[in-house]
Amino acid sequence: MLRGVDMRKKLEQLLEMRAPVYAEADITIVTGGQTPQNSARLIKTELDRHAAARSKGNGSVHS
Repeated sequence: MLRGVDMRKKLEQLLEMRAPVYAEADITIVTGGQTPQNSARLIKTELDRHAAARSKGNGSVHS
C-alpha cells in the first residue's frame, strides 16, 4: 500500500479517512515512545479493565 507513493501523504490520507471510525473506539491507548513490551502491557491492562467494567454492566468505559 505504501510502496511507490509518498508515504507521509498516504498515511495522512488513510488517517483522515479512518478517523471517524477510530473516534468510535471504546478504548484508546497512547503508546508513543513506549517499548513494544510496555505497549503490550498497556494494551492488556486497558483490555482487562474494559472487560471488567463491561461485565459489571458499565459499557461506557473510555481511556
